[in-house]
Amino acid sequence: MSSKPRNPFNTETGQEPPRFVGREHELEIFSHNLAELTAGKPRHLAIIGGYGIGKTVLLWRMEEEARERKVKTMLLQAYTVSSFKDFYNVVLDGVSRVLPRGTVRDFIQRLNEIGLSVAGSGFSMKLRDEEFEPQSALREILTSACDQLNKIHGRDVPVVLFIDDFQLIARSLEKKVLEILRNVFTVLGREKRKIMLVVSGTPDLFSEFVHIHEPLIRFFEPRELPSLSADEVSEVIEEPLKKIDVTFEPEVIKRIYESSEGNPYFVQLLSHYTFESLTDRIAGIRELDEGLKMALTHLEASRFRIMYESASQGEKKVLYSLHQLGKPATFSEILKKAKENGLKEGTTRKLLQRLHKDKEILKQLPSGQYDFQTKLFTLWLKVKQPFLHNGTATMKKAD
Repeated sequence: MSSKPRNPFNTETGQEPPRFVGREHELEIFSHNLAELTAGKPRHLAIIGGYGIGKTVLLWRMEEEARERKVKTMLLQAYTVSSFKDFYNVVLDGVSRVLPRGTVRDFIQRLNEIGLSVAGSGFSMKLRDEEFEPQSALREILTSACDQLNKIHGRDVPVVLFIDDFQLIARSLEKKVLEILRNVFTVLGREKRKIMLVVSGTPDLFSEFVHIHEPLIRFFEPRELPSLSADEVSEVIEEPLKKIDVTFEPEVIKRIYESSEGNPYFVQLLSHYTFESLTDRIAGIRELDEGLKMALTHLEASRFRIMYESASQGEKKVLYSLHQLGKPATFSEILKKAKENGLKEGTTRKLLQRLHKDKEILKQLPSGQYDFQTKLFTLWLKVKQPFLHNGTATMKKAD
């Protein structure tokens, strides 16, 4: 190519894709919930999905729609907190951004008057170190925020509170924080306050609550984001390329779909590096193979190496055992192979559960078999052979 067009695909998570597809059902549910909110009957929502499935981008789209419908929004990015105070300071930061300038001091004064010790300027605020009761504190913060907005605008203002990556908070504050959110928003709903909660998180966010009739499940109405279909992956790739007169051969698109398993981020990453390998305006298998190598190098640095090194020596032996089997395997098959690698049955069982439920390096298929979380991670293990570099493949005695 004499002049290579700008690469339209992304290489990082949490970036707006050039083509947004496959989330019509979730947006339809959110749109319905917005209508219920404006009518004074808020319904809440949890968007659930694994790494790279598009939770953050979907929340951005939901926020966009809410703003178009004149609904106030607070989009909070969660992080690992150590206390309810840390979490509520994140909420207060969101409130300070939605209140008009010059009204934050009034809001701080109101919270102080009702017994919450809050410090801040006209632009930001945070709780002081004094003790408080977590449920009452959150209720007062949100009630005061709603009242302040209603006073400013002279009407009942609908509000949506978005919290992205909520599992980071839930892992620190455990089940209690979910129960408090449910209780507070239930009370606010009974008081006819127009405020709705939307959280996103990984599948383990509600792992304790396996029954559909659990109160927390009914409250949050979790929706797990599916992978993109083959047709949706084709659209994601082909539409941006049409604008710059570049083509990926059908077999290339098919293999990107298969390797990515329809994960939107992996689709972007593989497409980006395949595009980088172009020498003319058509990408074939050669460009895809080169792109795949670069994508694996990228994922090694940003995710796969960290995932692997987070495992203990014993856990690495379980991973190596599954890798040796070369296919999804039952517990019995893994147990037999792990025994050859020096692990006892009880130890293998515990390590397997940790790799599946805690570290999410493995997944359990509907058949009950275990497999690596993604095809790309499986391929990385095959190509990079990390087991050979730390002695896992030769050691017989586990830690």
